[in-house]
Amino acid sequence: MPEQMKNLYNLEQAQAEAEKIREKASSFASADANALADKKATADKREISGGEGVGKEDYEKAEREVDLLKAEKQKELEEALFEGGVFQARNVIYSAEKNNIEINIAQACQKGIEIALSEGDVRYAGEIINFARKSHKIELDLNKPEVIQFCQNRPANEVNYPLGIIIKDILEIMKIPQIGERLEDSLYRLTSFSFPNQIKPIISAQGESAFLYFESVKRIKDYQNLSAEDTEYITHIAKKYGTQARNILDNILTKVDSIGGEREAIEEFIQDIGIIHFDIYKQYKQAKEENIQEKIAELKEGIKELHSKIYQGEMDEKDFDNKLYSAVSYHTFPPAIGITQEQYDQLNKERPDRRGDVPEKLNELQYEKFSVSTGKYNLGENEELNLGKWSSLGDAIQKVNIELEKGKEIKINEEEIAERLIKMYQEKSSEKKENQDYLFENMYRYHLTHNGGKMESGFEISIQGLMQYKEFIGDRIKNDLIKDCLSKWQETHKKEFAELQKDTLDRIKSSHGRRAFFNQGK
Repeated sequence: MPEQMKNLYNLEQAQAEAEKIREKASSFASADANALADKKATADKREISGGEGVGKEDYEKAEREVDLLKAEKQKELEEALFEGGVFQARNVIYSAEKNNIEINIAQACQKGIEIALSEGDVRYAGEIINFARKSHKIELDLNKPEVIQFCQNRPANEVNYPLGIIIKDILEIMKIPQIGERLEDSLYRLTSFSFPNQIKPIISAQGESAFLYFESVKRIKDYQNLSAEDTEYITHIAKKYGTQARNILDNILTKVDSIGGEREAIEEFIQDIGIIHFDIYKQYKQAKEENIQEKIAELKEGIKELHSKIYQGEMDEKDFDNKLYSAVSYHTFPPAIGITQEQYDQLNKERPDRRGDVPEKLNELQYEKFSVSTGKYNLGENEELNLGKWSSLGDAIQKVNIELEKGKEIKINEEEIAERLIKMYQEKSSEKKENQDYLFENMYRYHLTHNGGKMESGFEISIQGLMQYKEFIGDRIKNDLIKDCLSKWQETHKKEFAELQKDTLDRIKSSHGRRAFFNQGK
């Protein structure tokens, strides 16, 4: 770049200085003040440009060269987006920034999506949109007439996308924070499915993990030529079984000869056996077809025995080699999020048995015998079930979902939650409605911040709705939330934590003493 062009970036300083002189000379006659300012600016320009002899023509020429260079880089960026892709566009932008050349990235990207959409390349249009947003924090205008004419009610290329989807749907999916690109990619080539009748209900049921479900669908042999009965049952599984759906899809539906044709047998197997394992399914199905009740009873007894050992923690070395161990373990202690058996096994294998990390005090307590009463609820005749807590849970989830829909980042304040939990513990007030509402809301926030899927707002009081919420409200989330919050609180409240620990141990010992006293009289 010519020296004069480099120095042009300092001309703004000269002009600013000239403006200051005009202000200082405001008491002079107008003509005199302007003359003085112009003189100073000219002197500054000459000094910046390398000395005497540089006049107005030199500056105008340099300015024209800068404008030409900007135009060339702008054109280069647009051509890179049209022909070379986002990667090449990044190189052009980097080169321009390195040489202090201003280019209009938003303008180039806007043209890029319009050309991509005019050619029907919706995937590349989405790639440009995300490139602008993620790399440069630029939100492109999808409501411009030039864009709308290619999006509104115009079908996407149905050779590659689910039936009934329009370009606008795909662009909206791509805009979903964190998962948009992955979700769009998972839908690509699912041509056997209907977008409004099947894809959207699956997304609604599976939430933010829907893309994982669609990726599992692609493991089905010849997934692009599934029958209507096949796709209808795959949709049913996603809607009915929640976080267990992908496990059923991966371990049974991807392996059977006919998904729709074996629907009745699969459903009966799930309800009767419950262990999702293809070998067990084959044995069960064969025994059913041949009406061998002894074989079914033997199968159930073997599963029951292994389940009991796993639950009690009394497995022998040979039990770990049992080919059913993985499936029965997954069923016995199901994960609260939709991970597959394969992922579940891997997590267990990578998780060391760190008995040495157990605090000495807890180590003493673990060998003490104690009993916990089983919770039961008997509904009397003509009495109605109190759904107050379920409604509170629904309200809490709806509140957080509104934040999600507005694009807000979901966070939790561990120290604040710990303080509130301790207060509830000390006052024995965890059953108060305001405390229940607070816990439900923060459990859901914790669930979302730890890769849990979005739950539906405004659930209906139905068996399916209640089971979805029951699955979420399991002990794992509560225990992990309490543990993480108290750990964070302990870092800054060591003395108070020690006192809390002592109080808890005293309560436990006191409880044991009372029980022993009352037992003496029996």
